[in-house]
Amino acid sequence: MSRRVPRYISPADIKQWEDLDEDLEETAIAYLESCLNLEFLSVDPLKLDELINRMDQRLNSFEELVTHRLSLARLSMSRLRNKHACSIHRLPDELLCRIFEFAVNLYDAEESHHLSFQHRIQVIYRNLHSLLGVCTAWRRVGISYCTLWSLVPIICNPNGRFMPTAAQLSLERAAGTKLHLVAELNGRRHDMQNHVGDILARFSPRFGTVNLYADSMPPIRVAVKKLVESVRDTTNCLSGLSLCHQRPDKFTPRGIDDIYGQSEQREFNRLIEPLQVLRLCGLKIYFGGLLFRNLTELRLQDMWAGRITDVQDFLWSLSSSSQLRLLEIISIFYYPNEPDAAPRSYHFPINLPALELLYLEDLYKDSLDLILGSIAPGSHHTTLHLTGKCIRTYPPRDGEVLGFHDSKLRDFKIDTLMIGYNLGSHEAALRPLLELVPRVTSLYLDCLALTPSVLRPIINPAGLNDKGAAIYPFFTP
Repeated sequence: MSRRVPRYISPADIKQWEDLDEDLEETAIAYLESCLNLEFLSVDPLKLDELINRMDQRLNSFEELVTHRLSLARLSMSRLRNKHACSIHRLPDELLCRIFEFAVNLYDAEESHHLSFQHRIQVIYRNLHSLLGVCTAWRRVGISYCTLWSLVPIICNPNGRFMPTAAQLSLERAAGTKLHLVAELNGRRHDMQNHVGDILARFSPRFGTVNLYADSMPPIRVAVKKLVESVRDTTNCLSGLSLCHQRPDKFTPRGIDDIYGQSEQREFNRLIEPLQVLRLCGLKIYFGGLLFRNLTELRLQDMWAGRITDVQDFLWSLSSSSQLRLLEIISIFYYPNEPDAAPRSYHFPINLPALELLYLEDLYKDSLDLILGSIAPGSHHTTLHLTGKCIRTYPPRDGEVLGFHDSKLRDFKIDTLMIGYNLGSHEAALRPLLELVPRVTSLYLDCLALTPSVLRPIINPAGLNDKGAAIYPFFTP
């Protein structure tokens, strides 16, 4: 836990306060007696004017020099007493810091736009500054607790304004804590792109995670190049990298989605091979020859993967991931190999001994068969989120018959099945699908009205004691 050590009240501080309190009381008594004595004494007529002037000066300054300061002292004692009499102020700073961590990250998504990372960052910073404004004690603890400032945000506000001071404040108050960069690279906002580039060039060795979101590839390439250059001659402490390229034509196969050319891949590999968490969305990297010995979480989404050989390169690179616990593959597709392409000599299926969850979503039938068939059975949980793509191949074949008649899903253990609207709305597709996955224990229907036509295929056509029940899922409430 990184924070500045506070100075506590010492016995010497208490002793000094008590001594001064006694001196003040004695002085006040003596001063009162002096005033009373003067009141009952006679005054020399020749010195009367001088005495009146002195008394006027004292009466005029008494409020400012004495009464006001005593009032401030009393107010200070009241604040001190109330602060320490309150139960929450009796908590050690270490415990209060942990409570602040939970409070800052409290997040409730009530509307769809609340799921965006921009809104999430705004909520975190609003919570943080709300805590700092409660009282001076909370402000002291909040500012001194470096972990609360480890998030470095570079995003647009809802009004379109870009506030670089938020990132600068985090860099200053985080001190030596490992940093987490969240940056929005808008293709039309060169000021934000330049700021991100400057932050990466100066502070990259301090970043534990980097999360970049862009609406075009050039800003991502520039930022990644800065990141690669910054760790070239230093120890790389980066453990997590998330890169998201969100564009309207995300399913158009284009080579420009590559972050790096193959000739520059070695330096990029040096950056990503030590990672524990890697998330890629809407862009492509070359997986051939990569070794992910530290990887625990991998997510690929909205990606044109190239050819079948590229997908095989990716799957084989996972064979080095003995610590991989979470694998998510969402909305990827690829083309068949070129006729003269050299076949790969990989020995599938691969073993992933630490895998806990395999999540596959919005994949074509041939992609499902390839991925599921390349990973050896194990104790991991497999979740399929199927859409209308699962009954066809990509690209479409001449004379292709849509459906599950040639699907290999029966060969694999599927634990959870999620059915999207564009598949679940076709009643004829549901029953053959459920017959393919009799070991499914959980079923989710996404955006489907529960009408008789939808529910009918889900009901087991055989009774519990019927032999046919063995080839159909049995769901328990």
